[in-house]
Amino acid sequence: MKCLIIDAVHSAIAEELGKYMQVDTHMLPTQEELVKLIPDYDVLIMRVDPKITKEIIDAAANLKVIGVCSVGLNHVDMDACKAKGVQVFNAPGLNANAVAELTFSKMLDLSRPTIPANYDVKVNKTWDKYKFVGRELRGKTLGILGFGRIGQRVGELGRAFKMNIVAYDPYLPAHVFEEQQATSMGIDELLKVSDFVTIHMPLTPETKDLFNAKSLAEMKDDAVVLNMARGGIVNEQDMYEALKAGKIGGYASDVMENELAGGGLTEGAGFDSPLFECENFLVSPHLGAQSTDASRDIGAHIIAKVKDAVHVPVLGNGDIHTAEDAVTMVRETGCDGVMIARGALGDPWLFERVNAALEGAPAPKEPNLQARMNALRRQVEEMVEQKGEFVAMPQARAQTMHYMKGLKGAASLRRYCCELTHLEDIDRLIEAVFDQQRKAGLDPDDTRQIPFP
Repeated sequence: MKCLIIDAVHSAIAEELGKYMQVDTHMLPTQEELVKLIPDYDVLIMRVDPKITKEIIDAAANLKVIGVCSVGLNHVDMDACKAKGVQVFNAPGLNANAVAELTFSKMLDLSRPTIPANYDVKVNKTWDKYKFVGRELRGKTLGILGFGRIGQRVGELGRAFKMNIVAYDPYLPAHVFEEQQATSMGIDELLKVSDFVTIHMPLTPETKDLFNAKSLAEMKDDAVVLNMARGGIVNEQDMYEALKAGKIGGYASDVMENELAGGGLTEGAGFDSPLFECENFLVSPHLGAQSTDASRDIGAHIIAKVKDAVHVPVLGNGDIHTAEDAVTMVRETGCDGVMIARGALGDPWLFERVNAALEGAPAPKEPNLQARMNALRRQVEEMVEQKGEFVAMPQARAQTMHYMKGLKGAASLRRYCCELTHLEDIDRLIEAVFDQQRKAGLDPDDTRQIPFP
């Protein structure tokens, strides 16, 4: 199974999914590049670039899951995915706090002109506090368009600033507004009474150009609009004219009309806007979910969704020293398999015994003492081959002790292990092992007399 990551997402996604499948990264491919890449992959992890078209889905011969590390899905052809049986998961609500905090940072920057003041001090070397008189948020009316998880978090922060909260969301029942201490309003009324209007709605045919010359004319002359949702909801030309005419107090946006695709903009689109001329316009390159905290939470969510969708096996982890230990863990936990670690030290045959027990097959024949010593010697030889004698032999002292478990005279044999300095010392240790068993009256060739612990 193979996974393709095409955008900057939390590192835990690659680390965790890499335990179960091959994970490759190709940052921000174009649509044409993705058409060529996608046929080999079962899982696609992305954010918003590029737009996932029907052509890409049709080319995805093995694709089972698309994990979108963002909220919106307007850049994914959902009809094509449904027809192809491709599951699509996004991360609703997990970036709510990050987006809400960014909203307020921009609201504060427009209310208290900290950005031009910073420039004036650092660049112009001017210290004039009287040039930058702002206003407080306290007592102002905050209008929230879209009162889902992000909008509600914005309202919560607004209440902390002692703002009056009004909201529009036609899909929510009345009790949600009451619980959130917000007054439900229609869009027209909300625009008229609000000092700040923040947008947290999807881009749809109904919301396209929602903020245009007509709606902006209905707002207070000093009102501020904040768009942390999608480019296209605000008509940028109309907003520019309103700002230049002093018909609006300010506009802050985390998105642009021509946003999406590799590099942040629609393929082939130039990056310019008349809004850049306006001092009371603030813009950022879609930073809403760009926090380490949101990225971590979204990553954990997407990992869980992908693992569930592709039926990633769950492995039991614990001290497995016998085949019976493995059978018990599978029976009691329902896990798909078990992990074997320390139990195999000195006993590499544990794996075949566990496999046989889990499959209900007869237990394999136990190795005799000679086979155990052959395995011990081969392990040390390979350690020396890989690391050199000087490094390997001190490590071999601990490794060889595991092979002494269950043997007669194990305590004295461990002293031999502690004296290993050169590879040929292994032969002296093995001779001592056989001597001790014979002195105890045991037959080294009889596995019944020298069982594994």
